[in-house]
Amino acid sequence: MEEIELTEKNVNHAIFQFLFPFSILEGKEDDTANKLKENGYEWFRLDKLEKEDDYYGQYEIDHEDLENYYLPFTNRILFPKEEDGKGFQRYTKALGLKSHFKAPSYTADFVIHSVDVFVCPYQIGILNVRVDLLNKNELTYSQILDFGAKFRVMEEKNSFTSVICEGQSFDHVQDYIFECVIPDIKEYMSYKSEKSAYFESFPFFEDNRLYVQALISLEGDITEEDVYRLGNLDGFFQDKPYISAHNKEFIHSFIEEKAYMRWAPYTYILPESSGFFTLTKQTGREFSRIANSFYGQFYYGLILTLFHKIVLLKLENNYSEIRIEQDTKKVEKLIHAINAFSSNYFFFELATHSEGRDIFVKLRERFRVELLYEDTRNTLESLYQYQDNFTSKQSSSLLQILTLYSVITGIFGMNLMVDSLNKDVNWTKTIGTLSFYEYIALFVIVSGVGISVFLSLRYIAIWYLDKQERKKWRKQIEYPNTK
Repeated sequence: MEEIELTEKNVNHAIFQFLFPFSILEGKEDDTANKLKENGYEWFRLDKLEKEDDYYGQYEIDHEDLENYYLPFTNRILFPKEEDGKGFQRYTKALGLKSHFKAPSYTADFVIHSVDVFVCPYQIGILNVRVDLLNKNELTYSQILDFGAKFRVMEEKNSFTSVICEGQSFDHVQDYIFECVIPDIKEYMSYKSEKSAYFESFPFFEDNRLYVQALISLEGDITEEDVYRLGNLDGFFQDKPYISAHNKEFIHSFIEEKAYMRWAPYTYILPESSGFFTLTKQTGREFSRIANSFYGQFYYGLILTLFHKIVLLKLENNYSEIRIEQDTKKVEKLIHAINAFSSNYFFFELATHSEGRDIFVKLRERFRVELLYEDTRNTLESLYQYQDNFTSKQSSSLLQILTLYSVITGIFGMNLMVDSLNKDVNWTKTIGTLSFYEYIALFVIVSGVGISVFLSLRYIAIWYLDKQERKKWRKQIEYPNTK
């Protein structure tokens, strides 16, 4: 087998977006949004054309092109026109915060142009840190890949790296983000752990790592090994360029299957389970056009797909925690959550452009969204089956009671007491003169009326409480706020 030889390459441009999904404390969606606005974050709207170049360094996005890229029903979710409506409420703040990432063999100087916080339905939040490497021309391709691989680890054991910001040094990226970059959000994050887990704070997220969106422009021609290394963030090992595969045929088939190569050999797009990667050798105006898509169309496609994956994992996690014989209300709430997700937020078609559809299909495949959705639909069928059985048992029990009264009433013919009830009754004298069978008939009449009144009141109470609960569920589940 031919050995893979890697040669070091220089980089023209290197921009990253690091995304961190988190769970918002129940009922704190409004407080989260208000806190962000108090600290200088602005609610994002497409009709604010003056903001097209405020958050992306030297690049900009075209809001009109961004809206036209997606189908109308997708736009309603991605770009809601009302802050208290359904959809993803994005809050953005321009920072211009310069920092230094120190590794044993290099230092990466970078600037955080801006930070996004999405307040989404299902108590989901997504944080995005927009990073641009300042000294990319001094770094090699391997070092930049190593930077991406290490920066995405929120808290690394035995860390040999640090981030320097405004005179402070942070050993972990998590501390840097939540103490220096965005301290406003931490108090509204839910740290509820899965009961069976010892080290996992977020049971439906993946090993406490950031998702990565990267756009890198290389000098010279792009090889399949270059694309593979970016998709796996293979940096270097023992000061030499590193690749996590040694079989050229495997790498070739991997690229053929996973990468989107419509613009090859100039540009390759590789959706991966850890993020969304673009490698190009374009520069100048053409690179700016790719950056426009990177910050716009591709970014929102990644956000929506990531949201789909997280919600589906969350629903599966909620299902695993239900004690199905006892938590009947939780079963109803989960059924409502699944149906609301399917009808309001889950779309098979996202984009109007053919390349967008093809790219997002590959992204969904890598995120295993379709498989997760199929599992969720099977879960819904199981819940419906259980609910039908539970309702049938309740109806059967009620029917047995009513049948018992009907049989007893039929035996007596309801004649023993009826004539006495047609006129004024002195109950004090009458009670003492009743026979044994008349006592039974009286008991049947009184208890039957009592049970009828009780069942009627119970039905009205259940109907009212169910209506209020469903209204509460809609606020908690379907909307990204509690207004």
